[in-house]
Amino acid sequence: MIRFLDNREGQEADGGLAFTTKLRYRTHIQNLLTELVGAEAASPYYDQLRFSLEMLLKQIRYQITDLTAQKKGLQERRLAERKEEKEIVSFKPIYEFAVAVLNGLDKLKAPDWKKVSIALAIVTGRRMAEIHLTSSQFEYVDKTTCNFTGQLKVKGDAQEYFYANPAYPIPTLVHAQLVCDAYEWLKRNGKTVEDTRVAANRYTKDLSEVMKLLKSRFHIEHDFFTYKGLRTIYV
Repeated sequence: MIRFLDNREGQEADGGLAFTTKLRYRTHIQNLLTELVGAEAASPYYDQLRFSLEMLLKQIRYQITDLTAQKKGLQERRLAERKEEKEIVSFKPIYEFAVAVLNGLDKLKAPDWKKVSIALAIVTGRRMAEIHLTSSQFEYVDKTTCNFTGQLKVKGDAQEYFYANPAYPIPTLVHAQLVCDAYEWLKRNGKTVEDTRVAANRYTKDLSEVMKLLKSRFHIEHDFFTYKGLRTIYV
């Protein structure tokens, strides 16, 4: 089963399935096998089937435990490497860039949408798809807070919370009205879409190119200075 899951196509960097996805598939397969064996309770071979299933599940548990230990070790090594490569990134020029863009919206033209998108990411910590989704909402609460609707990538208890509370307050690093105005600017200039996959396909490349220019402009060497990395800088 482990070999079967390792050979399935997925969206990880190596083309395979994520570790948590493998665990979920494994559970489904185990449940199905248990049901199939249970259906043979009247068979003269039931005891043999049940014993074979128990041995199989035991072996799978051993393999998963080993894989989990390997994954944990890899994560610890990567964390140690990142700590060694840690670089202090000055927030001042990044913040000043965002403030200048958001305060000058009335002077910007449609081709400047990339600056507006990046500025919004800097001061709100929102994901690219959240900023470029037509159904997202930024509603003014007070000068340091917006109510945001459009949270993506939530799981477990968090998923239940956001389903029950689709709009929630987020702190803004500039006057919140500037955030609301910037998002509406993107919508007016046709830079929001209905689907997150379309947003990724349409905007990621152009935004990545501008992030590279900013990285050079601000003399930042850190590999994690990307659009996605702005979320961490905001936090």
